[in-house]
Amino acid sequence: MQVKPNAFDGVKGAPTLAGLVAVMYVGFLVLAFGWRSWARYRETGDTGYRGFSGDAGWLERAAGILFVGSVGLSVANGIAVPTGLLSPIELPRVSDLGIVGAALLIAGATFALVAQAFMGLAWRIGVDPDERLALVRSGPFAFARNPFFTGMLVATAGMAIAYPTLLGAAGWLLLLLAVELQVRRVEEPYLAREFGAEYADYAYGVGRFAPGFGRLRPPV
Repeated sequence: MQVKPNAFDGVKGAPTLAGLVAVMYVGFLVLAFGWRSWARYRETGDTGYRGFSGDAGWLERAAGILFVGSVGLSVANGIAVPTGLLSPIELPRVSDLGIVGAALLIAGATFALVAQAFMGLAWRIGVDPDERLALVRSGPFAFARNPFFTGMLVATAGMAIAYPTLLGAAGWLLLLLAVELQVRRVEEPYLAREFGAEYADYAYGVGRFAPGFGRLRPPV
């Protein structure tokens, strides 16, 4: 198969960069989900994994399926394009598109990992309605209520830009849908029940994924 010119053509060291973006994305996933769970297990005997079945029913399970599907599509896209199995979409010639994608990936992954660090032992995958955790409001959480998801959306957007295909775009859109379902229908109702006025005050002042956007109604 003849591969169409892509964003890496004309960039010095392009083949290395093309492969490196995918490696960095996989490395981010390993750190965020594998290493983090293992480190937490070593410290507490609990991985922090709560699954996606919770009390939100099929919506929470759907969010989990969409999340896994998004990661799978993004990784597959990052393998298929550099190896020539998939041709990128023909875009106007932008010689530094790969560099832009790599920069977004690094920035998003860093932001997400820092958010995890600030959560400490409060970090979970999924929600357990019987648990009582601290409401984290410092560090990245002072700018966005869900900074880990913000970072992951930015990192995955970097992958989609570095490898411009419909597969990569679908991966990002699935992630956005998964995050919206998980946050709006599962996590926000849980936090509102657990923390009451404290969370209402926090959600009124801090945006959902970015400063100023997605704030909830003012507390009564």
